[in-house]
Amino acid sequence: MIAGTIGNFIDRLMNGFVVDMFQLDFISFPIFNFADSCLTVGVICLMLAMLFDDQSEAKTHA
Repeated sequence: MIAGTIGNFIDRLMNGFVVDMFQLDFISFPIFNFADSCLTVGVICLMLAMLFDDQSEAKTHA
């Protein structure tokens, strides 16, 4: 998540906007950049870690 945040921040400082890099022509999908992918994967991993941590604590306290 930090890498994605820093990447987007640097783009904003240098260009005034975030540069989109990847366009998938074989599927109807929005254009995105690697920093956005890092942020998305990081948030998903964080949510899963929190979910599994809560479940393991519930089993321990039961």
